[in-house]
Amino acid sequence: MKRWITVMLLLMLIVPVAPIGVKAAIPDGEYDVDFNVLKESSDELSMANDQVKKPAKLIVRDGKIVIELTITGRDMWKTFEVEGKPVQTIKESGDEAVVQFEVSDVTKPVEAFIHVVVENINYDNKYTIRFDFDTSNIEGAGQVTSTSSETKKPNTNETAQSPATSTSASDVVTSAEASDGSAPVVKNPKTSDEAPIVGLLAALSLSAYGLYYARRRETEAS
Repeated sequence: MKRWITVMLLLMLIVPVAPIGVKAAIPDGEYDVDFNVLKESSDELSMANDQVKKPAKLIVRDGKIVIELTITGRDMWKTFEVEGKPVQTIKESGDEAVVQFEVSDVTKPVEAFIHVVVENINYDNKYTIRFDFDTSNIEGAGQVTSTSSETKKPNTNETAQSPATSTSASDVVTSAEASDGSAPVVKNPKTSDEAPIVGLLAALSLSAYGLYYARRRETEAS
C-alpha cells in the first residue's frame, strides 16, 4: 500500500499544473498594427473593411489591451460595439471619427457588432464583423499569461460594419495623441478562475487507492 501511495505522490509532482485560460502577453507600449475586417463566419473581407483607416494603434498598459482606429463616414455608424461594449469616440473631424475599444485578446479575431444607415440610398442594416489584427511583428505576442477574459457574443446572425457611439471614460485608455494629459483608466475585464488541477490529481489518487483497496479485499476474501 505504501508503494502505491508513493507512486501517486510522484505522479502529482511530475504532472505540470497549468491554468486553462490563457491570453497573449504583450509588453506595455503603443504599436501600429495592420488589420482586416472580416465577415462573421468566413475569412472574406467585410464591406466595413473599406470604412476604416489602417494601421490601427494598439495600446497596452498594465496588461490591458486597447485598440484605437479611425472610421470613415462616421454619420453612417449608428451603433459600434466590440465584445458587447460600445466603443469610445475620442475625436471627430469631417466625416471621420477616432474610436477606442478594449479587447480581451488581440491575437485572435475580435468580434464586433455594427448598425449602418445610409439615408440617401435607404440602406439600413446590422452586422456582426471580426477584426483580425496582425501582431506577428510584436515581441511577446506569441507568449501567454494565465489571465483570460470572457466575451459576450452579440445577439445577431448578420455580418459587416458599424458606427461610433460613446461610452464611459473608464472603458478606454487614451493614447499620447488623443490624451488630455490625465492618467489613463481602463475598466477591469472579467477573469476566470484557474482550473483546480491539484484537486483533480488528488481525486485521481484517491480513486486509484480505492481501486487498490477493493482488489485487495477481494483477494483476501477468496
